[in-house]
Order: sequence, then structure tokens, then C-alpha cells
Amino acid sequence: NFENYCSGCHGPNGKGIKDGPEHFAPALNNPEFLDAVSDGFLLATIARGRSNTPMRPFGLGTGGIAGLGVEEISDIVSYIRTWQEQYAPQGE
Repeated sequence: NFENYCSGCHGPNGKGIKDGPEHFAPALNNPEFLDAVSDGFLLATIARGRSNTPMRPFGLGTGGIAGLGVEEISDIVSYIRTWQEQYAPQGE
């Protein structure tokens, strides 16, 4: 889940953490990011990581930090999407 695998870098509320000039985990909990990315992008990023960034892979068989399956990664994406609700215009 997000707390166990993501919050150490992205913060407990997804607001991001800056740790020196070379290490920065971007905020995931912001409306621009959430509107710009697809669930597929989030799934792939968590599973495979991002080249040339500190974001390492978490997917099964990737040799990364953890061996998360599709269902576990989908649960993290669903959790990230719950933040989007707070930015939705009222009445939608």
C-alpha cells in the first residue's frame, strides 16, 4: 500500500519530499499532476520505475525495491486517485 511503499519518498499525504538538491520525490497529490497522468502511466511507473530518476521499480520480477503484483499496484493507483476527489468542482 501507499503508506508502506510510497510515503517514505512522496510523503504520507502525497505532497512530496525534498531531501537535498539531487533527491526529490514529486508531489502526487496535486490537481495538475492528477489531471495529466493516466492510470496506465501510474501503473507502469510504479511497476517499472523511471529511468534517470530515483524512482525505482516495485513490480514483480523487476529486481526493484519490492515485488508487487498487478492488484497491489492497482490498489496504490486507486488510493492516489482518491486525492483527485478533493479537487473536483462542487456539484460534480
